[in-house]
This record gives sequence, structure tokens and C-alpha cells, in this order.
Amino acid sequence: MLPTRPWTRPLATLALSGLAACGAAPLVERSTSPLGELALVPAGIDSTLDELRAAQPPLLQGDQLTFELALVEEGSSALHYLVLTVAEPTVKDGQRQFSSFNVTLDGHSKKLQSPLHEVDLELFDAVGAAEEDSRVRLGEGVVQDHVAACLAYEALEQLVLPDAVEGLEEAAIQDAVKAAAAPFMEALTLSTQSLVSLFGLAQDDDLLADLLWSVVDKPNLLSLVLSLGVDVALRAEFESAERVPDEDSPAPAFPGLWRLPVSLWINEQLALELDLFVTRPAPPLAVTGGIVALEGRHPTRDVTLFARLVGSRAGQEP
Repeated sequence: MLPTRPWTRPLATLALSGLAACGAAPLVERSTSPLGELALVPAGIDSTLDELRAAQPPLLQGDQLTFELALVEEGSSALHYLVLTVAEPTVKDGQRQFSSFNVTLDGHSKKLQSPLHEVDLELFDAVGAAEEDSRVRLGEGVVQDHVAACLAYEALEQLVLPDAVEGLEEAAIQDAVKAAAAPFMEALTLSTQSLVSLFGLAQDDDLLADLLWSVVDKPNLLSLVLSLGVDVALRAEFESAERVPDEDSPAPAFPGLWRLPVSLWINEQLALELDLFVTRPAPPLAVTGGIVALEGRHPTRDVTLFARLVGSRAGQEP
């Protein structure tokens, strides 16, 4: 059993105590995916898996990912395919456009900017017939390495402060914690910011929002009144991340996956339990930040959304 003195507890526990996006992962019984072995993809749905592109940039015109989706509700399931294709860079009045967001690194707030790209979304039904399409803008800053974040937390769990700090004031102990954890916090912070940005993207696009709300209940009127609006929180639960045995992988073409649990809270109520299956975001996998499969579960209703990557195309430099 780990000692309970603050200087000998795992640094991850102390270092992440103030990271709002992290929280304890509830123990849940995960569903069995109805997707099973990969079936024949309908004509017109590209299931080619290109070799990953080692060179930058992370997003390139022509990068394309195809996901197989299964929405399972009370025993019945509906199958769809979602295709994401990087189009041209975002330009306005002849000027390249950038997105920006603030993130706290090393105790200091920094403004990060990243180039924007147009991304086309197309939804198809189980036989490959087009159902819906839309276009979103994706910033390269969303492309973060979630595997690196999982490894960073794992490393934090192995670190403890030396006995030399025993007897120090609590403030001094916290300073020592921050200094020891600093090399790992950037990966965790950027990964969390990336997931928040991806959720915001899904929330703002009609096509993606429809998929999201199929497994998440919208807040009722009473909740809106009591909370004076909608308070949404996304928690990346790195403390529960784990390596996925290749034989259990939902995306066998990508060995060495990590399962990263994420929970969505609306007005302090658990709204969605999500398992992300992630790999290194080598292009074209950078379009989703290395997410190659997911399982989203409603916390109380019998409804689950499964998704896995079945096709990837790498764009080519002009």
C-alpha cells in the first residue's frame, strides 16, 4: 500500500489535482461491440488503408478517414459510415486563417495559434447511400498526441518526491510537485485541450451534433433554469487509461492502442461515458488526433454508439 504522506504519494495524484478536465472514472461494464469482424464495406465507401505519412504537415489536402458507425439502442442497431476529408486550407481575403486558444503551461497562460483547414464530412447509410454532408473548420492545434499524454501520466504515477521534502510547509511541497511534474504536464494539458476542441467542433456542426445527441440527453428545461444555462465539462480520465491487448483491439490494423476514458458532464450530471481508442497521430490519422475507434455509452439508458476506422487515405504534397 502506498504511504499517505503527501511527499510520497504518486506525483500524478498531486500534480493533476487542479486539472479541471480530469476526474475519477466510474467503474462500468463495457458493452460488446456489434461491429464484430470487419464486413464487406459497401461499394462507394473507400476502405483502403494507406501507409501513414511520416512527414509534416499534420493535415494535408486529400487526407481522408472513413469510420464505420453503429448506434445500438435497446437491442436494435443502425449502421452508418462517416467520411472526413481534408479540403483546402482556410483562406479569407487572400490571407491564411488561424485558430487560437489559451492554455496554461508551466503555470503560465499561453496563446497558441494554428492554421485552419476546411474538412468535408459525408454520412452514408449501411448500403453506401449518401444521407447528409457538411463542412467544418479544423485547426492543426487539435492534432495532439493522446498516447504521449497516457505515457506521461503513467510516468507521473512512478514518481514520488524524495524524503528530503519531509517537514516542509505545504506550499513548498506543492512547489516541488509542480517542478517535478512540469516535464509531463504539457502533454496532458494539450491532450485535454485537443479533446475539448474536438467536442466543441462536434457540438457546433449539425451532422456531428445529431450523432452526439443520439447518445446524449439534452438538458431539460428545469436543469436550464436551475443552472442559468448549460454548463458542459469534458473530463479526460488519464488515471484509468490502459494499453489494449492487440487481440482485443477494435481496430486491428493499428496495434498498440491505448484506451482513454472520457466523461461528459452537463450541469454537473454525467451525460456520456466514452472510451477513446488512440494511437500516434501520424497523418492521415491526425484528422482525429489519432482516435481510431470509440465507444460512447449513455449512463442510464440502453444506448451505445460504436465507431471504428475502416479506411484511410493520405493526401499528397502538390
